[in-house]
Amino acid sequence: MQKSPRVSVIIPVYNNEAYLQECLDSVYNQTFDDYEIIIIDDGSTDSTPHIIERNIASAGRNLLSFRQPNTGAGAARNRGINMASGEYLFFLDADDFIEDQAFEILVKHADESGADFVHCHHKFYNDEKKTYSFRLYEKYSCKDELTGGECDEFLRSTYYFSVTNLYRRSFLMEHDIRYKNQKVYEDWIFIVKAVTSAEKISLLSSPLYTARVSPESTTRLYHDSDEHFKGYLSAVKSCLEVFRPRTKDSLGYLISGFIRRFFIYYRVRIPRSLRRRLIKETVDLLQPYEFTMPADERRMMKIFTQKRVIQDRRYFFFFCLVQLYYLLEVLRKSKALVKRLLGKWSMKKNAVSIADMLGRVLYRNPGDVILFFGFDFRYAGNSRYLFDAMVHDERFAGKKIFFATNDTSVDKAQRVSPRSIKLIALIRSANLLIAESWIPQLFKKPEGATWLQLWHGTPLKKMLFDSNETDIVEINHAHKRVNYANILRWDYMIADSAAAARIFRTSFLIAKDKLLQTGYPRVKWLIEHKDDVRLKESIRNRLGFGDKPVVLYAPTWRDYNYGKTAEESDFGYSLDLTGLAGELGNEYIVAYKDHEYLTKLPIRGCRDVSDCEIEELLLIADYLITDYSSVLFDAFPIDLPVILYASDFDRFQNSRGVYENIWDDLHGFIENDVPGIASRIAKYEPGAAYREFRNTYCYDPKIDVVDFILKHTCEEHAL
Repeated sequence: MQKSPRVSVIIPVYNNEAYLQECLDSVYNQTFDDYEIIIIDDGSTDSTPHIIERNIASAGRNLLSFRQPNTGAGAARNRGINMASGEYLFFLDADDFIEDQAFEILVKHADESGADFVHCHHKFYNDEKKTYSFRLYEKYSCKDELTGGECDEFLRSTYYFSVTNLYRRSFLMEHDIRYKNQKVYEDWIFIVKAVTSAEKISLLSSPLYTARVSPESTTRLYHDSDEHFKGYLSAVKSCLEVFRPRTKDSLGYLISGFIRRFFIYYRVRIPRSLRRRLIKETVDLLQPYEFTMPADERRMMKIFTQKRVIQDRRYFFFFCLVQLYYLLEVLRKSKALVKRLLGKWSMKKNAVSIADMLGRVLYRNPGDVILFFGFDFRYAGNSRYLFDAMVHDERFAGKKIFFATNDTSVDKAQRVSPRSIKLIALIRSANLLIAESWIPQLFKKPEGATWLQLWHGTPLKKMLFDSNETDIVEINHAHKRVNYANILRWDYMIADSAAAARIFRTSFLIAKDKLLQTGYPRVKWLIEHKDDVRLKESIRNRLGFGDKPVVLYAPTWRDYNYGKTAEESDFGYSLDLTGLAGELGNEYIVAYKDHEYLTKLPIRGCRDVSDCEIEELLLIADYLITDYSSVLFDAFPIDLPVILYASDFDRFQNSRGVYENIWDDLHGFIENDVPGIASRIAKYEPGAAYREFRNTYCYDPKIDVVDFILKHTCEEHAL
């Protein structure tokens, strides 16, 4: 008997000859291959049937199809549900596509969480402009999961689609969850039944689903007819009929979601002749239901409850609120426009324009310019050591190589101030930009330029889309959106090992062909100098360490201190350095290297070396104590003994999280009490676990990064 697939992918299609193959290719390219594809052809009259036949004939495709008369996407998906045999179901529209790690990530979370369905975010792809955009933040965005009655909170979303979820098939079958058969908003009742039936919803911040914005999409059609008018009212009525609230806020969540979408659709999708009628019929539909808006709702939404707009059928008041919504939108856009014309942003824009002109004058041949953009404009880390290597490499003789920093260690002729027009000119002119940090969106990427991202270490703590980053997103709603826009500009990214490459693929959603496993320049420098006695002696003498063994403590920062002052921050996680120095005695030097994002801790009995380069400290250290910092991946390749002190693990997991497989392999290196650390230092002997971790996760120079730059950027672009 043939084994059932883990995932059944259901694709309804109607006259999608332009996009269907791209949609299918996004499934074929998955890193997870235990799936079946079920295509329901909803009576297509173009070449769609031929595309389906061609794909079925292709070798190795587990693809089923069914052709039915044109009855709508809802009926097509329902047929797909009945045909599916997979443990999980995933709905994909024929003009959309998914990231190639989507199923791997979704199935992993479904298996681990036991959730009824796993929700991922979506992004929009503008087919005309060839650009991506997305809005990640909802009230529940910072949570990892919703359970029991709190699942109903999902219904307050500004947008929700049935296609952005991986469902347990048994869950859908048990609760008889199906689509309504109508042209638009057919998935509303499906979502409402799924949410109110669910006992657990797992939430991912990663935009794994891409919805194509094209003139042919249903949301852009029928705007001159009554289809959206009827579809909206029918969807609201059907949802109210099946809705079973589980908490006092449940009905408020549902209705706030209806009203949010009403505001969006009213002017965009509803003909002017039907707008007043839509208000009346919406109010009449909602009037029998007593509800209260949740306490954390926006002020405008609370007015509906406070003024009893629905319950007392205050149609004109509803109309005024709709107009107020659009007026506020106009004011918001006008305010942004004024800022661009008169404010600080305008000055920056003018600076960019001036920089363009300067770039043409100062750097007439941009192919000769290489610009380094360090982590927070610091002359440190990977960018520093790669810069040094290239400056002293005769193969780059005659090239104009610059570093954006105020650090006077960089020669004046090659140093560019981070807040100068010259820097903007160089960014706009350089054919090769090598960065180790996020590049502000103000700095536009010129056509034909190559941008190489070094990053600043292999991460142990979860990054960007692998974590909901609760504490950051609650304060900075645009955090992930802005950073993803940055990632889309990268041509290549350097990874230190195969393990690091896997992390960056999911955390940054970076394409496989852009990710290069070459090894980090800073780790290469450490390996090359680990036996350099003269250099080590010079560093020790400069720091006044003498011949005593050095214990280096280098913690990372905490998300839960994000946006807080030093007085507000919680440093309870930090190691008791005074106690450790006392335990070790005068035979050792305890040195403390603060993270750049941290406020210096009050320390006694040890040396503050926060202003020193971390690679130099690692080179002379005899022991490293850290927590979730990527610095540990630099220590293993030079055989530096490592001890992890992570007293706040549970809190850190809730705030950011660590990569569990790496953390599990580090289990033998963890010590959470000062006497234990002192005792371990006295008798530390790296063993098999140390060597195994180093070989699995650390420096793996498949390609020399300088050689790579010469081959893939300088030669290809005649730099």
